[in-house]
Amino acid sequence: MDYSVVIKTNILTIYSSYKITSSERKLAITLDFINLEYSTLHNDARVEGKSLVESEQLDIQVY
Repeated sequence: MDYSVVIKTNILTIYSSYKITSSERKLAITLDFINLEYSTLHNDARVEGKSLVESEQLDIQVY
């Protein structure tokens, strides 16, 4: 396994040691969630959705 998942105080954190060396390759992670409130994206990460996302409040930080 080249990734780890940690859940601490209701926060899901995914760490990956994959080294992607080609622009054609990517690491895709699929999550199902209810009431997503906050997300932080690093580097060239992105969020894609297959359907509508509803939330009372959704904060996204991008670095």
